[in-house]
Amino acid sequence: MISPLTNKFRVIGIQQRPLWPNSDSKLFTSWDQLVDDLILFFEQENLKQVVGIGHSLGAVVSIMAARKRPDLFRRLILLEPVLFPQYFQWIFKVVPISLRQRTIPVSKIANNRKDQWPDRQTLFDSYRKKRIFRDLSDKVIEDWIDHGTHKTKEGTLKLAFPKDWESKIYATVPYVIGDLFKLQIPIHILRGETTNVISQKVWEQIQKRMPSTQLWELKNASHLAPLEFPSSVAEWILAAAQLEEAF
Repeated sequence: MISPLTNKFRVIGIQQRPLWPNSDSKLFTSWDQLVDDLILFFEQENLKQVVGIGHSLGAVVSIMAARKRPDLFRRLILLEPVLFPQYFQWIFKVVPISLRQRTIPVSKIANNRKDQWPDRQTLFDSYRKKRIFRDLSDKVIEDWIDHGTHKTKEGTLKLAFPKDWESKIYATVPYVIGDLFKLQIPIHILRGETTNVISQKVWEQIQKRMPSTQLWELKNASHLAPLEFPSSVAEWILAAAQLEEAF
């Protein structure tokens, strides 16, 4: 998906905190820390007035960063942002993080996730059979193995994104719809037809509250839309991004 973008634009991305060497998920309490990381990254790279593109967590962090530092962004392209209704936030305020990690289904699954395989072929075969990855091409899964795992001293393959971090991230998802509504820059949002992170009610709410926002529902796509339909998503991003000068 990214390759076609590099033909037209300078594309630069941040390495998220869970991928830092020796990063400790126990010190993580809020996605606000990821927002501060992104803002610091922009400052270090001397980036201002960029077209921000993010998927899932990256989209939410971009919304929060644009709200906190509007001078850094001139347009947001959001791929499947996690836009949970406000009542989720009320639940999160009452329930401790440790309990959320044991009870929220995706967080609990992440805690128990298999994260190590004896060899590349075993890993590929395992993921090729998973229902969630059924619409991913073999090439996308191969790319994921290349960049989403690392070799251990014992020669096995292990997830680069630690499962304890994944569980903690899922257990601390913030409510950002309020921030989204307050943004004053052009916004584009992509939703997969079978998404589980943007309800129809929220989608209609965005249409009503933000009529100038460009929305696209990608048919037959899930939350993994950028991986399932990389070419289509890249074309959509380019159409949106080329409304601006190259950055």
